[in-house]
Amino acid sequence: MAIIKRTTKTIGIIYVYESKSYWDSEKEQARSKRNLIGKIDPETGKMIPNGKKGPQKKKENGSSTAEERLLAELARVKKENMDQHMLIVDLQKKIEALNNQNSKLAILES
Repeated sequence: MAIIKRTTKTIGIIYVYESKSYWDSEKEQARSKRNLIGKIDPETGKMIPNGKKGPQKKKENGSSTAEERLLAELARVKKENMDQHMLIVDLQKKIEALNNQNSKLAILES
């Protein structure tokens, strides 16, 4: 691989390419494949990389969003479970109070 700088004659912008050489067996000649990697800033002389094209690579953190969703779902289910438990305890107290009233009425009737 080689780095090649090319200047446009009309504008004077210097483009930077990455060149890969290979042998073309059909034409029996050396050929090169070039990829644009950026351009040179005329003020600083440093290379400015061009934007990446093509499909975006998946982030390694992609699983963390799924993990965050699962943790949020777990928290929601735990809260719902606690609410149901509190409701059950409250209803059991009401049943016990009604049973006490029922037994008192049964004693009065007899």
